[in-house]
Amino acid sequence: MKDLNSKILNKLGEIDSFIINNIRDRNLMRSFVQSLVINELTKEIKISKRETDFELHNFFKEKGISDNKDLKKYLLYYGITEKNLNYQIELPLKILKYAENNLHKKVNSHFLKRKESLDLYTYNIIRLENNDLAYELYFQLDEGESDFARLSLEYSIDKKLFPKGKAGPTSLNGTHPIIVENLRKASPGDLLEPFKVERWWLIIKLIKRNEACLDDKVTKSMLLELFHIHVEEIINQLFKDQLSIQLQA
Repeated sequence: MKDLNSKILNKLGEIDSFIINNIRDRNLMRSFVQSLVINELTKEIKISKRETDFELHNFFKEKGISDNKDLKKYLLYYGITEKNLNYQIELPLKILKYAENNLHKKVNSHFLKRKESLDLYTYNIIRLENNDLAYELYFQLDEGESDFARLSLEYSIDKKLFPKGKAGPTSLNGTHPIIVENLRKASPGDLLEPFKVERWWLIIKLIKRNEACLDDKVTKSMLLELFHIHVEEIINQLFKDQLSIQLQA
């Protein structure tokens, strides 16, 4: 990493101070250095013409580019060349290959750290303001006298968000910690007794928990996360080195 940091610092030193100051004024320094680091890490990674052509085909389809005229309009709008575009198309492939080659041994441990946030939950939910009403509806559900779809439509504050009183399948990222705790302790089919979250009362029934597994899709996601963690560590050290040089000057 030391050699890499020296190369990046040297590159930064070669850039005109006017450009660097403009980058800093617009708070773009971190993203700019990130691009330098990623380029340096992936520059030796080779991508086959077949891989590039496949990604270009998908890109053109997504952007509605059907001929050279459309392509020139796109390049002109963004002020880039075909070479720049090829670089942008190939970069995600290079990043993944770098991660596969250098970070694969860390995938299992990273997955275990992230697993709980990757699990998907499907559950019924009704949110209410009134404690007594919450218990009244809970007993109706428990006795099978009504269902979440009907009671949610009539009573739930979240009926527009969850018209049938159903959420998911979804991860619990960003969900209130009390809800997360209750769902993680529950078994599928459990109807949870009403509990309070801030000023609201919630009735929840866990329908299904899809536990994440380390399949090809998740492995790729873990590799990309590890790559970006690696890049952030390099940038943090670079900024420390750069500040140290500035203080000694």
